[in-house]
Amino acid sequence: MRYAKIENDTVVQTQPNKETGFIELTDAVCGMIYKNGVLSNPVKSAEQTEADDEILRFKKIAEITVEVEGMVFNANEVSQSRISIRISSMSTDTDKARWKLANNEWADVTKAQFISVLALAAVESTEIMGG
Repeated sequence: MRYAKIENDTVVQTQPNKETGFIELTDAVCGMIYKNGVLSNPVKSAEQTEADDEILRFKKIAEITVEVEGMVFNANEVSQSRISIRISSMSTDTDKARWKLANNEWADVTKAQFISVLALAAVESTEIMGG
């Protein structure tokens, strides 16, 4: 059993013991709304919802992977930067460099494949950001 203290229709404290001023609410969590015998989550403000959406977008950006010719690459912003640096050190599209893939396996990757990774990552990032 859980007991909750309600003030201004909001759960302000929960505890395992029955005590004066507490009511039995097994699923109550501090911050929840308790009105007319119904327990519910508080409604988020537009600012909170927007902030949550922004956090979700940045998490998705940080987890981007793209596939090029059967190889899956991490393509978050840090990986894109590293790939760009690697591309700048390669002379021709057929030059190869060892690269650790998203599955932690190593592969020989050409400059042209790296360029494709960046192009796909740009598209994915734009889609995530809503562009």
